[in-house]
Amino acid sequence: MDGLIELRDFLLEQAKDDKSVIEYANMLEFTDSYHNVYRILHQDCKRGLWRYMNLFPQDSKFFLRCTQCVFENYFVQVWMNLPKSIHQLYYQGVTDYLELVFGSFYNFNRIMQKQEWFKADEDDYEPFFGDVGCFFFTDLDTLVKCSILVLRKVFAFNQFDLTVMQSLTQQLFHQIKTNDKDLYTLIEPCDKSVIGCFVFQYINSFFLHNTNHVPLSAKFIMMYLQYDNKGLIYIIQYILYICAHNYAPQLNKKKMKDDLEFHVAEPVDIIDSQTTAIEILSHSVDAVLTNGLNCRHMCEVLDKFNEVNLKNYKYTSK
Repeated sequence: MDGLIELRDFLLEQAKDDKSVIEYANMLEFTDSYHNVYRILHQDCKRGLWRYMNLFPQDSKFFLRCTQCVFENYFVQVWMNLPKSIHQLYYQGVTDYLELVFGSFYNFNRIMQKQEWFKADEDDYEPFFGDVGCFFFTDLDTLVKCSILVLRKVFAFNQFDLTVMQSLTQQLFHQIKTNDKDLYTLIEPCDKSVIGCFVFQYINSFFLHNTNHVPLSAKFIMMYLQYDNKGLIYIIQYILYICAHNYAPQLNKKKMKDDLEFHVAEPVDIIDSQTTAIEILSHSVDAVLTNGLNCRHMCEVLDKFNEVNLKNYKYTSK
């Protein structure tokens, strides 16, 4: 839970001078007026928040469904306070950016006391049309402002636009070529469309799904908010370098620095370029960052990275 408290304090500090006026959406009107957006949003919320089954001492699927109800309503309030030009640009997975933000303010005990307010079963839940403000440790205005901060940063990075994301993918390829010639030599002969799909996933979701460790997940989100686009590409390439070279030790032409060595349960041997490249790009990050033995060490590595690089890649909102 320490990571959630740190993230909450960070977000409150970032949003403390925000004087904007929050306008609240009517959930019933939203489900009618934005039917296509809501359909995708509902599916995202229904598959999301899985980590809350581990964060809180509660193994009830009904508890998770109630939490998803609150999250969905909260997300709509955030989304509808973004510029109107963005409202129809929702794409699958946007909710993921706010899961830990939501969790850092979420009052678990309150939801346990009010489960009778919700209509849900093992398979699905109905939209919650009430006021969700009582389920958080701060007022809803403040939480929405903190959350808008995050989604604005996402938009600044990828514009919610596939073409922009593909351009960022090419930038990541260039960063790998410049800073990790061993990995680039392995992937360069491979089918570009195949390799491109795996590199694209890092652009789209790198700061979201790679760890179950809350302090590390929170640190990734805080870095996401502080770095400009060039800095974010550099972070992704740097973490991929660490993970790839620990996952496939044969990549290393010389011994890695001791502070960049991590535990990997089953390192991979280099067989042929394409097979191994796909294996590395699809599994190496998970193999390192979901290993509980590595998480505290990775937090320390990221702290050192920030000390050296943040001043050079500091994000400034316009």
